[in-house]
Amino acid sequence: MTQHNFFSIELPSRCKPYKDVDPSAIRVRAFTGGDEAMLAETTEKNAATKLMDVLGRCLEGVDIKEITLGDKLFLMVWHAINSYSDGFTATITCQHCLQQIKVSYNLADAEIVYLSDKFKEPIDVKLSDGTVAKCKLVRVKDEIQLERMAQTVENIYLQSIAMTIVNPEKDLMEKIKWLEDLPSKDVAKIRAVQDSFYHGPDFKMKYTCDKCAGEGKFTAPFRFEHLIPYGDALVKNFGVKV
Repeated sequence: MTQHNFFSIELPSRCKPYKDVDPSAIRVRAFTGGDEAMLAETTEKNAATKLMDVLGRCLEGVDIKEITLGDKLFLMVWHAINSYSDGFTATITCQHCLQQIKVSYNLADAEIVYLSDKFKEPIDVKLSDGTVAKCKLVRVKDEIQLERMAQTVENIYLQSIAMTIVNPEKDLMEKIKWLEDLPSKDVAKIRAVQDSFYHGPDFKMKYTCDKCAGEGKFTAPFRFEHLIPYGDALVKNFGVKV
């Protein structure tokens, strides 16, 4: 059997939300043809599950289902860089001359945002009536459950919020009913937990306009084609030159 090279990495979460996981034991390998074949089966309805399966094949030291979405995004970017290529282009509007320009960027230039060493779960959110909602960061397993719910439930908005609440005295349906009756400002506080503890790649990049020489920042796009190149991106980075 072919032996694959695994590399030690530091996840943006620093494994703070994970129980009994050694941060120094986290290792990852680049994609193979078999992984790419699995990615090629990705559809809009199975994207979360398929990515979990593929990323899990390439990860050691932690259960892929238990990682946060910030760590998952970090792994996706790692694979785009190390499995394929790091050079991409995007069309943006210059904030100075308002003309459309093409900019080049490297995903490796994205700054990585890490969770604070003081981070711990559950996260207490004080509501307007003085009660406390205990919350957690969304995990890959939560994303998978929501993907499956979406097959039969038209609107999973409140379900996605309910999954972040860990109060043991409420099951999922009770949490949804509780959220329905909660003031919107309290729902907003619960939703804000995920952004408040964002960790992972920061896609804001610097650019210089080739038309007016103005400088600014843009949000570099990260798309599925970065994980499995096709079309122009495939030919640009891997096409045969004559």
